[in-house]
Amino acid sequence: MNEHPVPRQITTFEFKLIGFLTLRQFIFLALFVGGGVLVYYGVPIPYLNIAVALCMGLIGVVYAFLKINERPMDVWVRNFIKKLFTPSQFYYMKKNEPPSFLTDIPPQPQEITTTQIIARNKLSSYLESQKKAEKQPRPTLKQTTTLRQSGEPPKKNKTDEIKQTPTTNAPSQPFLFGTVRNSKHVALPNILVYIKTTSGTVRLLKTNVHGVFATFHTLATGEYSLEAKDPKGVYFFDTMDIKIDDQPQKPLDIVSKELI
Repeated sequence: MNEHPVPRQITTFEFKLIGFLTLRQFIFLALFVGGGVLVYYGVPIPYLNIAVALCMGLIGVVYAFLKINERPMDVWVRNFIKKLFTPSQFYYMKKNEPPSFLTDIPPQPQEITTTQIIARNKLSSYLESQKKAEKQPRPTLKQTTTLRQSGEPPKKNKTDEIKQTPTTNAPSQPFLFGTVRNSKHVALPNILVYIKTTSGTVRLLKTNVHGVFATFHTLATGEYSLEAKDPKGVYFFDTMDIKIDDQPQKPLDIVSKELI
C-alpha cells in the first residue's frame, strides 16, 4: 500500500486570488500603501511626509509578508494587545453570594432536627454499650472448673434456649419424586406434573433445573394418574397410573415422546 503525505495547515491555507498575492496581503498593502500616498500628498511639511509615508508602506509590507513561527504579524500584534488588557492575576473571593437555587430552600422544621439528634444520641449510646460488653473479661478455665465443682448450673443464654427447643419432625426424604427427561436422556426443567384422582387434581408439581419433581406431603392410599405437560408445547408425555400404599414409593422416570 502506497503512503501519501498528509498536507498540514489545511484550514489556514490561503489561495492567491490577486496575482501572486492573497486577499489578506492585498488588503494590507492597499490600506497602508494607500495611506502612505495620502500622507505624502496631504502633509505639506517636506521630509516629514516622506518619512511617514515610507513607514506606513513598510508596515503594510511587514503585515502582508512577514511571518514568525508560521504566524503573520497581525496575529502577533492582536495577541499582544489582548494580553496587555487582560488580567494576569485572579483572586478567590471567599464571601460569594449563594446561587439562586439555594436561596429559596425553606428551613428544616425543629421536630425533624430534634428527632435526628435523639436518634444520633441513641446510636452513640448503643455503640458505647457494645464496646463495654466487648471489654468485659471472659471467664477463665479455672473459673469454669470451680463452677462445675460447686454444682451450680451455668446460666443459659437465649440462643441456647432457642437451640434446645425441639424442632418439628420433618421428613428426611420426599414422599413421591422422580425425573422428567426427553428421548435423549436430557433433563427437562419447568415441566408441570399433575397428580390426579377421579375427582380431580390433588397435587401440582414442577421440575427444577435438573428435571426433578418431588413432594414431601403424603398422599392417601389409592390409585392416581400422573400427567406431565410442557407449558411451551415442545414435549409430550403419556399418562402414567401409579398406586399409593404403605410401602415407600420408588422414583419415577418420565420420558417424553418427540414428534418426528
